[in-house]
Amino acid sequence: MGAGCVDPNRAVDPGLIYDATPQDYVNLLCSMNLTEKQFKTIARSSAKHNCSNPFDDMNYPSFIALFNPNEDYTLLGQKFRRTVTNVGPGAANYKAKVTAPKN
Repeated sequence: MGAGCVDPNRAVDPGLIYDATPQDYVNLLCSMNLTEKQFKTIARSSAKHNCSNPFDDMNYPSFIALFNPNEDYTLLGQKFRRTVTNVGPGAANYKAKVTAPKN
């Protein structure tokens, strides 16, 4: 579980990338209800940031879905969207594989 491991040799030619801008990270921090001091510590910046679009589902390989254990979560769903860009040479085919944890 998690974002995985880094293979330095393959990192220089990734094939697919997840585009994320500095503002995407700011939007994520804005969604976390941090104090101003916490925000500035994590962002490593004392500048004023634009928090007009807080968003907690960043275009990043990892996902998390939280459900209340006292509710019937079998009827609930969580939708995640990720956009990847092929930076490899020419066209390519990729297959996604999802393995759900037990319970």
